[in-house]
Amino acid sequence: MIGVVDVALFAAAFAASAATPGPEVVAVMARSLDAGLRGVSGLAIGIIVGKLALLGVAMAGLAAATTAYEPVLRVITWAGAIYLCYLAVKKWRTAGAATHPGAARRAHSFGLGIVLTMSNPVAIGFYVALLPGVVDLTHVHVKDYLVLSLALVVVMAAIITLYGVAALRLRRFLDRGGRRIVDRITAAVFLLCAVFIALR
Repeated sequence: MIGVVDVALFAAAFAASAATPGPEVVAVMARSLDAGLRGVSGLAIGIIVGKLALLGVAMAGLAAATTAYEPVLRVITWAGAIYLCYLAVKKWRTAGAATHPGAARRAHSFGLGIVLTMSNPVAIGFYVALLPGVVDLTHVHVKDYLVLSLALVVVMAAIITLYGVAALRLRRFLDRGGRRIVDRITAAVFLLCAVFIALR
């Protein structure tokens, strides 16, 4: 079983990688701007589930097989980009209207979180590069996966909360200038995120 030092190394490297602004971070901030911290919950769960799935795949020794599925990953990436464009257009057209985050919206956010994570080659590369140095992939145990999963969930939840709170503070600041401005900024962020993941 992996030791405390190995878990600390994994957590530190994962935190540095996950905290670097990318499509997931941008989506969290956009959702927080749009619907507050409550609206981030579905997206956050989707991102974490996606990262846990990637960790499991990598620990099962199947990370190298992802290159064989590159066309599928590209389709998922474009689907995520198109969905973000849809959200951007919708938010732009309804700028200023009241936001009511419901169950359906959280479900959409959950799916978006999974798509953003599973289609991110940087996230896949992280596991391929780091895991062999932390875990002997020829002798993987379920306990190893559970320990690393716990570290991943704690670190990712903290990062999502920090970015969500930062965006919420920005939202409160911008609310003084009117809800329409906040919504237009949110739409622009969604669009930029879509362009970013489509051009990777």
